[in-house]
Amino acid sequence: MSEKEIKIVEDAGNIVPITQSAQVLLSLTNQISSGSLQPEQLGMILDAQERVLDREAKQQFSIAMAACQSQMPAILKTAENTQTHSKYETLDALNKAVSPVYTSNGFSVSFGTDTAHSIDDPMLRVTAEVSHVGGWVKNYHYDLPYDDLGIKGNVNKTKIHASGSTLSYGRRYLLKLIFNLTTVDELDDDGNESGAGEFEAMSYELERMKIVSKAIIEYCGAISVIKQGIEAEMLADASQAWHDLSDDEKKSLWIAPSKGGAFTTLERKEMGTEKFRIARMNTEELAEYQKDKDNFNEKYKDRKK
Repeated sequence: MSEKEIKIVEDAGNIVPITQSAQVLLSLTNQISSGSLQPEQLGMILDAQERVLDREAKQQFSIAMAACQSQMPAILKTAENTQTHSKYETLDALNKAVSPVYTSNGFSVSFGTDTAHSIDDPMLRVTAEVSHVGGWVKNYHYDLPYDDLGIKGNVNKTKIHASGSTLSYGRRYLLKLIFNLTTVDELDDDGNESGAGEFEAMSYELERMKIVSKAIIEYCGAISVIKQGIEAEMLADASQAWHDLSDDEKKSLWIAPSKGGAFTTLERKEMGTEKFRIARMNTEELAEYQKDKDNFNEKYKDRKK
């Protein structure tokens, strides 16, 4: 089956686009079948691709979170604390207000508990796992003493009630922390869009990462030859593979590893050396290169005089 024949998958009459990860595996499988890529080279290529996909998922998470927070309403405090004579928002009211917003932006939130301290100083750790449909997950937690005492320090709850009260309190404050929520005593009609510049910048970064990912997939054979040649100190093949790429292709791959690039800092340093550039040259090409280099040095020397 050719690559074109399996670009889409038919599922109960629906056309489902193949995922980016599947496209990568398909491309690599085709190259192995054609003999242009050895199986042992897969690890290096997949590691580079995994870094790109992780960065892309993180960017999608950040962009969606910025959009989500900009859409969050102010939360009205409707409950009364009779001990402190203050208002607060209930967990039910909070969930009703924010759940539709974060789910529409591709998020889900799962809560859990853990023990935060030793038995001598017991506290409840309320945890939250925030997942995004793009694949990125971020974890939060909030450590709280058990809410079993009243304002005067007297025990006013059973252990079960204290645990439930503490958990509810932790979930409320984690939601406020995660989505940067604002609570108010009264609602007004004022509202301003926020984070527009940040949203735009993150959208640009996501598009950039898609371009980097596409380049890595398209030129994975050359990347593999270069990385393996540098690692084995056999620079001739690595130098030739880099030389065979056009200037635009080189530019698309010459991305720092911190930005999702396929080559490590040490590999990029090696590729920038004269030793790497001339490793592919035969005797005649090397002599011509040296001649051009000498002429340049002479011109530069005369210019300095």
